[in-house]
Amino acid sequence: MEAVAALFPALEIIGLLGAGGMGAVYKARQPALDRLVALKLLPKGGTDGANLSERFNREARALARLSHPNIVAVHEFGQAGGLYFFIMEFVDGTNLRRLEQAGRLPPREALQIIPQICDALQYAHDEGVVHRDIKPENVLVDRRGRVKIADFGLAKILGVDPDALRLTADGQVMGTPHYMAPEQIERPLTVDHRADIYSLGVVFYEMLTGDLPIGRFPPPSRKVAVDVRLDEVVLRALENDPQRRYQQAGEVKTRLSSIQETPTEATPEATPSATTSGARGGHFPRWTQRRHHLILAGLIGLVGLVTGSFFLKTTVLDARLRGGLSRAATEIRAERDPATGRPTARIPGGGIVEVVAISDAGAAPNAWWTPDGRPLTNAALRPGAIGTITHDAPVTLKDFVVRFQDLPDGASGPHLDFGPGVSWTGGGEVFDGGHPLPGAWPVRAALPPGLKRMSLRVGFDLDPWRVVATYDAQDQNSTQIRHPGDPTWQSFVHRASDHSGSAQVTLILGTRNPNWRTRVVAVTTNGVAHDFTSGNGTPSESSEVWTFSFADVPLTTVKAFEVQVRPVTWFVFRDLALVPSSPLPAPEPLSFSETIERTFDELIDFETGRTGTFPPSKPGDNPFAGIGENILWAQENGFDAAAGVGELQVLDMTFAAVPDSEWDTLAPQDVADRHARGTFRPRTLSPVSGGHGFRTFVYRTREGGSGILRFRQIEEGRSEITLQFKRVETGHWNPTPATLPKVSRSP
Repeated sequence: MEAVAALFPALEIIGLLGAGGMGAVYKARQPALDRLVALKLLPKGGTDGANLSERFNREARALARLSHPNIVAVHEFGQAGGLYFFIMEFVDGTNLRRLEQAGRLPPREALQIIPQICDALQYAHDEGVVHRDIKPENVLVDRRGRVKIADFGLAKILGVDPDALRLTADGQVMGTPHYMAPEQIERPLTVDHRADIYSLGVVFYEMLTGDLPIGRFPPPSRKVAVDVRLDEVVLRALENDPQRRYQQAGEVKTRLSSIQETPTEATPEATPSATTSGARGGHFPRWTQRRHHLILAGLIGLVGLVTGSFFLKTTVLDARLRGGLSRAATEIRAERDPATGRPTARIPGGGIVEVVAISDAGAAPNAWWTPDGRPLTNAALRPGAIGTITHDAPVTLKDFVVRFQDLPDGASGPHLDFGPGVSWTGGGEVFDGGHPLPGAWPVRAALPPGLKRMSLRVGFDLDPWRVVATYDAQDQNSTQIRHPGDPTWQSFVHRASDHSGSAQVTLILGTRNPNWRTRVVAVTTNGVAHDFTSGNGTPSESSEVWTFSFADVPLTTVKAFEVQVRPVTWFVFRDLALVPSSPLPAPEPLSFSETIERTFDELIDFETGRTGTFPPSKPGDNPFAGIGENILWAQENGFDAAAGVGELQVLDMTFAAVPDSEWDTLAPQDVADRHARGTFRPRTLSPVSGGHGFRTFVYRTREGGSGILRFRQIEEGRSEITLQFKRVETGHWNPTPATLPKVSRSP
């Protein structure tokens, strides 16, 4: 803060609003004009190296040209102390992504937001500016419901020679996966304003359904209760061919106005009361499985789309390898372990996989049973923050504890298969009697109602990776290798390029095979293989484009890119009991702790009530340095949240907004129910995070603790918050006194 303030003496720096890979945004005040502003800084050096200056100036010029009530205004831009900066309009509100996560966007509100986006885009397009990165994070909504479009950082000013826009390697795709129009991937330097209309269609579909329109997606009215006439609007905006889309953003607004002015009797409205407990009902994103396992894990079978720029020459080789694995899945059945009584599968080469326990979702620590149905009497299990599942049909939510130990070197997983149509979420830790259970993994699944027993498959990648395709980066030769018994792998490279000293390769990927996993590596001239550091693409049932980056691996050092595969070994657990065979112990009586009130300006732990400070920074530290390290340190030391300017910055907690009246009326045993109905996992929490005026929330910590909290006071322009909370307890809890000294780490 001091370093930033020194660079901008004409501003009063109030606090940090947010930080990311491209810098940070601060809330500030201009005393000379008596107004609040947003100060956006990009770190010195940036991610684009020598091209950062031109990219930054282009963004600033594009924004400065636009003056519209639905577009964030730029007041000033330039450089200070080697840092590029914007001084921008301060929007007192939040972005569309956070509103979606908070679960407060029924379809009727989408119909109020989309027309305002249309107005902003139509104005920008008339001014010759294409945004090219419309997504929920760039759509801001202030406290009065006004929409402001931010970050025209990828805008292309029409009428400029396309060669002047080649700020990175030839063919660099600029934008955000999932929201980009097809032509933006294929011809990134020649897109026009209709690419924004496609992105608008993605945002609209996601607002209505909570899903992204990926692969073969159904119209919105088949997923949620909305006017069927909206299907035509959304699907036309999402046409792959730009000629078949709406040609002007204003046309979308006009069509929506016509629909709203002529309602039909067959126009149902999605409301929370019309959904099942925990169901989305048009409110929550439907991220059900662990996406970091699915980025490449679910993709196999690489299919080429032939254009002249893809490759020069392709060679196909047959690899006559001994012991080639067939395409059939390898399955190992679990057997009952005499020592533990649990179904256990032995991993070839050592290690075990086992299902430890099952319970109803959110059950008390003593309300678990063994996989064969016997009540579990020698453990008190409490999963950490598992995540949420949204669903449209009636389901039964069950929690599982899966444990794996002594995995072979190089193994990865787990991958879970509960059967067709079953959604699940997992991750985090499991606590037994308050202590982490080594190797345990909590999983929650949405199962068909009335199901008494089921089978579960847990998969791991155990075999060595095998090369199925190579691409010589220098000679541009593509070679495919066929292994006997394997599926037919085909891989074609779209283009290899260098992005500020980091190699990138774009491939055409195809349909998935759940019994195989894929990765892409860059082999340098010294024989070292580098795994990709990021991959961007759109999972679907048909072919799509994926781009893989290799940080700090220059293209000039790459000898070849390799596509590698390996099979999944599945461990099968049959006949798991989904209901206990005999009554469970009586639930432990629940009670609230006494009300704890804390005023703090840095860290708080909702398990104990203690507050603390971040480790002190060293003199001369870059203001962007240490953010990730501090967050990791806070989590390792048991803290759950940090005070921000006007908000609580959350460290791996989940919440649900509740009426303020429930602070006095909610029973401890109902906390889990309220939490399940509206769970969201925010990065920040404020009195408006849950909707209009909500100040009270039920919560769940990473360690599985739960309770109810409410905001009492937020200091304007300062990182200081006063809040109260009551923790759900199964016995007497003696909270830490309010005079507890703050804890900190030595420099």
